[in-house]
Amino acid sequence: MSPRRLSARTELLAWFALLGGAAAWTFHLVVGYGLEEVACSPGTAAGAVALASGLAGLALHRSVSRGRRDDPRGRLAFMAGAGALAGFVFLLIILLGGLQIARLDSCVPS
Repeated sequence: MSPRRLSARTELLAWFALLGGAAAWTFHLVVGYGLEEVACSPGTAAGAVALASGLAGLALHRSVSRGRRDDPRGRLAFMAGAGALAGFVFLLIILLGGLQIARLDSCVPS
């Protein structure tokens, strides 16, 4: 018996959970630097994406562990768990980076 394919929505959610936090952090570092120089904003959009990624992973992991989604090989549970952990770790990194920027007085209106 071959394993059932996951729906496209579940597959996309699992990939977002796994990679969303890292993408948000990368965006925060690469694009955020230029925006900080222009607008002096702490990068809340990247934090929101990382939070959404972590929450998506957590919700997907709970759904798999409660038997609501078929996952015979354990791939979905692994991606969801790793995505939840990564999303929240990257959120913490983004928040700590924003805290550093907020504490500096370099954003004084002229």
